[in-house]
Amino acid sequence: MSDEEIVDVVRQITELLERFKRRDKANWLSEHLDAALTTPDFEWSVFRSQLHRLTIGMGSLSDIYLKAPEGSGQDEKEANKELHELTQTLWRLTK
Repeated sequence: MSDEEIVDVVRQITELLERFKRRDKANWLSEHLDAALTTPDFEWSVFRSQLHRLTIGMGSLSDIYLKAPEGSGQDEKEANKELHELTQTLWRLTK
């Protein structure tokens, strides 16, 4: 597990959530990732733990169902499959 892999997965999840207008979680992820990348003495272990908790349980990424914005032509089934796979990857990287 590397911090770079975690950063990559978090960015992918954030972009997916943004495309499907789930800005609450997307904003949280984006803000915390920015802090992780710009704060000199950032506690990666704490961030990893927060991310891990975000993958399971009530209110987690696992609970999100992505619904395509009207007229977007985006595939909900594929997006939800991608979110599930990214969430599982993040869980593995942060355990």
